[in-house]
Amino acid sequence: MNSKSQTNAKRATEDEAIQWHVLLRSGVATESDWMDFTHWLEEDQERNEAYDLVSLSWEAASEQEPITLKPYVFDFFINFFSDSLRKLTELVSAKPWAFGGGFGVATAAMAILLLTPALLDTSKTAAPQIYATAVGEQRSVTLQDGSTVLLNTATTILVNITPQARRIELKKGEAFFTVQHENDRIFEVTANGLRITDLGTSFDVRAINARTQVSVIDGIVEVESRSPTDQNNIPVRLIAGQQAVHSADAKIKVQTFDASQITAWQRGNFVFKNDKLPTIVAEINRYFEKPLRLDGRDVSNLSFSGIIQMSDQKRTVRDLVAMLSLQDNETDTEIILTRNTMKPNQ
Repeated sequence: MNSKSQTNAKRATEDEAIQWHVLLRSGVATESDWMDFTHWLEEDQERNEAYDLVSLSWEAASEQEPITLKPYVFDFFINFFSDSLRKLTELVSAKPWAFGGGFGVATAAMAILLLTPALLDTSKTAAPQIYATAVGEQRSVTLQDGSTVLLNTATTILVNITPQARRIELKKGEAFFTVQHENDRIFEVTANGLRITDLGTSFDVRAINARTQVSVIDGIVEVESRSPTDQNNIPVRLIAGQQAVHSADAKIKVQTFDASQITAWQRGNFVFKNDKLPTIVAEINRYFEKPLRLDGRDVSNLSFSGIIQMSDQKRTVRDLVAMLSLQDNETDTEIILTRNTMKPNQ
């Protein structure tokens, strides 16, 4: 391919990336659009690079003022942004010093957005609504748009719904979202520096300490790290059956998961699959005021697979002790689990 053909192909890819980004951010995209977008990305790595460039430029401007496209300028903005980005790309290539040398096309694209306030709506910041659960409590919340949020134990969320966008911050804990599709408002969840963008989806978000886990039950979400310490802020797209795991010292990891295990808490159960006892105890301790504590290395090495009910701590402990041949000793402040050293007939 000659140089001119390569340039034309690159421009065509940039145009497509801009159109996809504007469509997906506009709120008019359907689930079919999201699937087509995912296929478009998977076919060519250069498409991913072009889309990430557009996305980063948009977000750089969005950090100044929250941006939402007015419906009546949707088509015009695609053409305007596309033509302007192409012209500025040529200008940056010819006169890089005019844009500070190293800033490049991303800065140029950001300048387009910052210089076109007449095309944009800004959503005013309002005091968010706060919903929370205590240890062992679960609560269902129906939002103004008809979406529902099921809060798990010891969970706090901040909800801010405006005419332009629906934004929720998961401060701690775990929440299951069933989102009502809307054409004109995006639905975003933030947790531990992650931003989850959703369209007509059911998904679970869990933020325990610095570890965040996003599990998609139905539909598509986009997960992106907004942490300043994360040098790789490329968005990750998840479809049903995929899970993203992120912590402060690692990149986003995508893996498959068992939906019945992730949603077991909604049915009042713990589901464990060959989990080590320390992991099991940490999970159980999220739901009860009096903590369990393991005593002895031989106990910590035990593994367990099975279902345990979480409705009552005494029953939970009784079942765990019976299934793993443990002994429990309850004090005023904790329940200590040790290996059962008694022989069966003693």
